[in-house]
Amino acid sequence: MLLFFQKIVNMPKTASKKHSFVLLEILIAFALVSIAILPFFRYPFQHMQKELSTLFEMELERIAQNKLTELHTQLFQKSIAEQLIFADGRQTKPIETNRISVDLAPNFTRTYEEKVFVTWERQKLSNDRIMTALVHFKLQYRKPNKRWIILQAESKAVAQKKI
Repeated sequence: MLLFFQKIVNMPKTASKKHSFVLLEILIAFALVSIAILPFFRYPFQHMQKELSTLFEMELERIAQNKLTELHTQLFQKSIAEQLIFADGRQTKPIETNRISVDLAPNFTRTYEEKVFVTWERQKLSNDRIMTALVHFKLQYRKPNKRWIILQAESKAVAQKKI
């Protein structure tokens, strides 16, 4: 038995050749692992950006609803100029343009441009000299210096004026 172990230990080295890794093989393996791991890092960040955009849109919708409510209140309190509501022609220019800042958290802030349009769609003069108009409020929100509209909110109300 001892002779058998001596033969195994004294085997020539030609049968088991030592092979070391080449730098090129290591780089190829690193590139393959990097490509395989990339989706695990990219998709969560894309999902987080999409979720943030959705949260900003929801907050912008809330601000637009508050602004429309404010406009309706101003209309019923007669603090909107009658020239805008009972004008001879329809107005296409915004009556108000503001820059608003939407804050979700201290480090998550976006700035938008808000345009307010007030137009009338129909006017009718009754027999007892009361002018009634269907007033159309339109809000547009876009990023500053951009052309496309991110959010557009609309509402209608009725206004009356004694002539």
